[in-house]
Amino acid sequence: MKVKISSLTGSFEADGVSKLKVPGEKGHYTILPHHIDYTALVFPGVLAYIAQNGEEMYLAVDEGVFVKKGFDVFLSCRNLIIGEPGAQEKELKGTVRDKFETLDETEKKTRELISRMESDFVRRFLEMK
Repeated sequence: MKVKISSLTGSFEADGVSKLKVPGEKGHYTILPHHIDYTALVFPGVLAYIAQNGEEMYLAVDEGVFVKKGFDVFLSCRNLIIGEPGAQEKELKGTVRDKFETLDETEKKTRELISRMESDFVRRFLEMK
């Protein structure tokens, strides 16, 4: 799969990804290359993927929207921190907790509303094709 992640703080691309673990509302969900086309909300957490060389890599992602269409995966999120090669998942979990999950109540409600709007937009866009 080809993975493209865009955020306000940077972007990331990876080609030849064989497995992707995305943080969702009720835990992580796994996406494989032949998985059906899929759209979902992403919650703050650690995204893991298997690179072309077979190594498991990690990224810290804030909330956003995830779309899989064919062998292309697109993720748009508020913040992104790319883990260094050899970084451990637990190191990035601390980063997620410190930087992404410390929100006041107003910001949480605003983010929920924006996420619903983004999800609805993507769903309607995919229905048009």
